[in-house]
Amino acid sequence: MESDELIPIDIEHEREDLDLEDELDEVAELPPPKKAKTKCKNKTNNEDKKRRRTSTVWRFFQMLPTKDEEKPTCQCKKCGKEYIAAGSYGTGNLKRHLKVCPRKDTTDVGQLILGQNAMSVSSPKFDPAKFRELLCDAIIMHELPFRFVEYVGIRAVFAYLCAEVPNISRNTAKNDMVKMYKREKERMKFVLTSIPGRVCLTSDLWTSLATDGYMCVTAHFIDANWVLQKRVLNFCFMPPPRNGVSLFEKVYKLLSMWGIENKIFCVTLDNASSNDIYVDMLRTQLKNKKALVCNGEFFHLHCCAHILNLVVQDGLKEIDVVVQKIRESIKYVRGSQGRKKSFYESVKQMDLDGKKGLRQDVPTRWNSTFLMLQSALSYRRAFQHLELIDYNFKHCPTGGEWEKAEKIKKFLAVFYDATLVFSGTKYPTANLYFPQVFIVYFTLKKESDSEDEYMRKMADQMLVKFEKYWIEFSIVLAIAVVLDPRYKLPFIDWCYQKLYGYASSLQYLKVREKLFALFGEYVSNVSAPSISSEMASQATQETEEQYANEGSFFMMQEFDSFHSMDMGRQAQKTQLELYLDEPRVDRNAKLDILAFWKGNEFRYPELAAMARDVLSIPVSTVASKSTFSVGRRVIDQFRSALKPDVVEALVCSRDWLYADIGLLCLPFPPLLTIKALQASNISFHSSIFSLSQPKAAMTSATKEVAIELLPLIRVYKDGSVERLKGTPIVPPSPDQDPETGVSSKDISISVNPSISARLYLPKLTSHNQNQKFPILVYFHGGGFCIESAFSSLYHCYLGNLVSQINVVVVSIEYRLAPEHPLPAAYEDCWAALQWVASQSAGNDKDPWLINSGDFERIFIGGDSAGGNIVHNIAMRAGVESLPCGVKVLGAYLVHPYFLSSKPIGSESKEVHEKSLPSLVWNFVYPSVTGGVDNPMINPEGPGAPSLAGLGCDRLLVCVAGKDLIRDRGVWYVDMVRKSGWKGEIELFEVEGEDHVFHIFNIETENAKDMAKRLASFIFK
Repeated sequence: MESDELIPIDIEHEREDLDLEDELDEVAELPPPKKAKTKCKNKTNNEDKKRRRTSTVWRFFQMLPTKDEEKPTCQCKKCGKEYIAAGSYGTGNLKRHLKVCPRKDTTDVGQLILGQNAMSVSSPKFDPAKFRELLCDAIIMHELPFRFVEYVGIRAVFAYLCAEVPNISRNTAKNDMVKMYKREKERMKFVLTSIPGRVCLTSDLWTSLATDGYMCVTAHFIDANWVLQKRVLNFCFMPPPRNGVSLFEKVYKLLSMWGIENKIFCVTLDNASSNDIYVDMLRTQLKNKKALVCNGEFFHLHCCAHILNLVVQDGLKEIDVVVQKIRESIKYVRGSQGRKKSFYESVKQMDLDGKKGLRQDVPTRWNSTFLMLQSALSYRRAFQHLELIDYNFKHCPTGGEWEKAEKIKKFLAVFYDATLVFSGTKYPTANLYFPQVFIVYFTLKKESDSEDEYMRKMADQMLVKFEKYWIEFSIVLAIAVVLDPRYKLPFIDWCYQKLYGYASSLQYLKVREKLFALFGEYVSNVSAPSISSEMASQATQETEEQYANEGSFFMMQEFDSFHSMDMGRQAQKTQLELYLDEPRVDRNAKLDILAFWKGNEFRYPELAAMARDVLSIPVSTVASKSTFSVGRRVIDQFRSALKPDVVEALVCSRDWLYADIGLLCLPFPPLLTIKALQASNISFHSSIFSLSQPKAAMTSATKEVAIELLPLIRVYKDGSVERLKGTPIVPPSPDQDPETGVSSKDISISVNPSISARLYLPKLTSHNQNQKFPILVYFHGGGFCIESAFSSLYHCYLGNLVSQINVVVVSIEYRLAPEHPLPAAYEDCWAALQWVASQSAGNDKDPWLINSGDFERIFIGGDSAGGNIVHNIAMRAGVESLPCGVKVLGAYLVHPYFLSSKPIGSESKEVHEKSLPSLVWNFVYPSVTGGVDNPMINPEGPGAPSLAGLGCDRLLVCVAGKDLIRDRGVWYVDMVRKSGWKGEIELFEVEGEDHVFHIFNIETENAKDMAKRLASFIFK
């Protein structure tokens, strides 16, 4: 007979897509691998019995004795039912019996499921600290009460899943949550101090169910990736009196605590009188510190949604009769099931759509009144029919009143649409304000001249209120629409002409004047490069030689002067003027205004900086009010009983962690020592040139992928970018790391473009506090598209390096592709090196560099893509001078990223063009000429300058034996040696290691040897 043996397969790796039932069907009775290869056609039942049975179901079944000719059978230990147990039958039938066994125990099935998922209660991977963190996350995310952890049923579930689960009290859960809040607060401080632009604020007051007063302060800003961000900074206790002085003191204290008092652009508030007092005091305080743009002229904005609400409420006073009749009509219909049935019959009789439904309004919310009118007018004929068949229905409006309601609905629709636009938080609203308000104002003026006395009376009432606030509206919101390429200044001019006729020019000129004044605050003092006198004279001499007739020469020189004057006028145009001169974008185009300015950031860097601040202005305080909106209360009756500091921790933590994505997002602890970083549960990602795929990298189900470069990055068609690798951002340690003694801080090098750096200072003692240390300007790796100078990976590595070799490190945060494709990174790093060199002048410069840095010993270094940057910066330093006569003494290239179209060494010819390094280069530099033979990536490519021009005296190149690009490093060293370069070059190879191993595993002996090798290179 045929063998019943199963061919052994690796279920875990070969069939990861099997569901639980399929897996159980195939796990039974797997023979040893060596025996599976033996062909044997005459297996006996005795051999079947001896086979080791590994399936979990055998915990609940026992084998029965059988004769030689019979198939083996087994019996359920609970109910005694028998089944055939031959190998070819599998164990699916046994598993199905367990589900319906009349004497089954729930624990048995649970053990079966857990066993098949490798999650048995005795799993050694259980981490109590991780469990408590996840539990804290659940409490914050789902707004659970702290006593949730003490529920008997919940504790029973936890104990069933794992016997090691600790039982914690509500106080412990609360303390864990507060710790998480403090951790995230430090992270938020770092984010706020790192943003390239300014911050706009909204604030509001609220009273909890326990009559405790709270102030909600929300920050709005546009980050480095041109994404609008909203973060609740504080939800803090506000005791009486809540007057203007108290509000000012509270807000200013909070801003100082966050360290953003010098970065505020404007504050949006409602129209309470106390708010006017507090914002005036705050403006005065910040003006004294010279921290405001345009001396605070655009500092205070009124909440536009609140203004519209006041205007509409005034108008609705004049239409109470019509609205009241419709309101009572809806109440009547919804009063009983019989009336609903009668009304539904009327709807059917009038052939109307019964799916829309009727809305009942809330009298204090005018938008609900508009929606009520809209729904009622859809069933106007049904109400009139109901009046004919139901003699008790006394509230049906007359024909004239229905006409009035129709006019009112159309009139209120303008305000409703504007309010919806103003209430957005996921998109900029500043550029949408002026078009919406213009339509509102124009509609009011038009209706105030209407022949319909009823509408004219209502419009007049609303116009008085509206013009009161129109006079005080901030011109910065008119400036915002100018920054929308669909409108620009012509729209402002047209709007004022429609509103004021020929008297509009003064209003238009006022906006234009303020626009250019605001732009002047952002104009940098960077002068354009000029042609040297030597080159100019040489050009003149060459031109003069072309003419034998002196008169002809001077005639043409007159043209040169004319052309120079014309070009001079063109060159004198500011970025704002150049932007305004460009044709407008089609008004009907679906334009993402932030994406527009992100794409034009390099064309108009100063104007883009102004746009970043202006477009972050919220025109409504809805962001603060949404914290305690009716639809989703944050402070319920249980949390109202909590202490104010706990309430603030809950509200802010939830906003910081889950407001945008609504999913679990475990934060990275920001303040950890180097050893703690290594010991944390969050593992560092592998090198970008690792061949392994990212774990759990899931494509969004709602987004369409445009470009996918696994395992690094994914770009969607909507322009968003998902980085699949990289490590979390962590703040610096200005007060010395307790493990290494190394201090670190972040500094801004340039605003436009946004370039920053993290400085590392060795531990200073009484013996070395006056010592000058070498300066290492470091460029991080990551394929030009991932990682950061502020990431935990590089913070850990460079802090450890500084502690070992005593150097001052300046780690550069350059812009990444694809948002900023190459050569942006090269330009940023060169500008950063120039900045470091300029610090040697010593006037108002960075104290760490001046007091501890040796500008006679400046080195540049980097790993992977950073090593490539080092080469290109060294080449540029050979032809361009650095400020103050500073020279680069040496360059340090670790596992440098080089390529060419021709494979070398162990590189495969078949897959070379499709290898990850080649794909990365074409992704980060899409406009490159020559592809992988461009001199930036191939130092001997066509047109590449001679390596003899390297602008340093020493080179150290490090390679790793198992590195995918190991041969490229050796290739580079050979090219430098053959070029005739006069400096000293060294090659250091570590056998048996992979790409940038020394960064991921800093405590290994090989990593320490590399640090020692760098130290000997620097201190040679």
